[in-house]
Order: sequence, then structure tokens, then C-alpha cells
Amino acid sequence: MKLKPDQVGYWGSSFGAIVGSILVSKDPKIKGAVLNVGGGNLPYVISVSGIGLFEETRAEQMRLLGINSIRSYEDYLSRFITTDPLNYASSRDKDRVYMIIAQKDTSVPTKSQFDLYNQFGGPQRALIPAGHVLTLVYTAWVGRRSTEKALEFIVDKLH
Repeated sequence: MKLKPDQVGYWGSSFGAIVGSILVSKDPKIKGAVLNVGGGNLPYVISVSGIGLFEETRAEQMRLLGINSIRSYEDYLSRFITTDPLNYASSRDKDRVYMIIAQKDTSVPTKSQFDLYNQFGGPQRALIPAGHVLTLVYTAWVGRRSTEKALEFIVDKLH
């Protein structure tokens, strides 16, 4: 298969969608992107995420730093995390983005997914009434309506 530089698409899930939201905003060669359970406001995501590694790291860092509240931890992180999808996402990219949002996500909180969705100006989307992992599994099955719509979106952008 020969790659065509004028037909570049991106499909990212979870952290791949977070990174992809920055890529699509910075690279106009990406004609279409599907962002599956990605979000913005990384200090918030890390501060409240239910991902075990984040929970363990957060507890240890808060203990070592003498931080007693999640809000204070989020404020602390915001001083050091300077690259965030919300700083790049723009409504000018709205037509190149399709988002899949998990409505019950505690890993990349649903709130942060909607923050990114709104920063992109409300692109096309699918809402999945599930959490993070179930949404990832659900959208990996071709034949699901939300997956088919996302595939149709990206194929359409590449032609």
C-alpha cells in the first residue's frame, strides 16, 4: 500500500485521543481524526482519574508534597503541565474531528471529554452510555453503529 500525503487520517483512543487532539490542531495535513474518549484539562484529568496508576501516584505525590486536597493537587499540576489539548483545540478544526464520548467515564472524566468537545466547537460525535474501558471495547467492534459512523467520517475526509 502506498501512502498518500494528501490522505492522512488519525484514530486515537484514550491517551492516543489526547495526543491526537493536539496533532490534528497543529497539522493541517490530517484530513480527519477520530478521537475516542480523549479529553482536555490534563491537570484535572490526572487529579481525579480513577486509573489505578494515577491514583497510586497521586496519593504518593500528595503525601510527599504535603498537599491535602485534590483541588490543591490540581493547582500544583497546572503549574507544570503546560501543554494541554484545550490550548490547541479550535472550532476551525471542527469539521476534521469526530469524537466518541463515554458518558460514565472516570478514567478520562466525561467532563474533560466534553470540555475538549466544546473547545473544538461541537464536532460530530457519538455518545456511548458506558465507562472508559467498555467504550474502548465497544468501539473496537466493527459493526457497531458508532464505530461505523466514525469510520465513514474518516473515510469521507480522506476522499
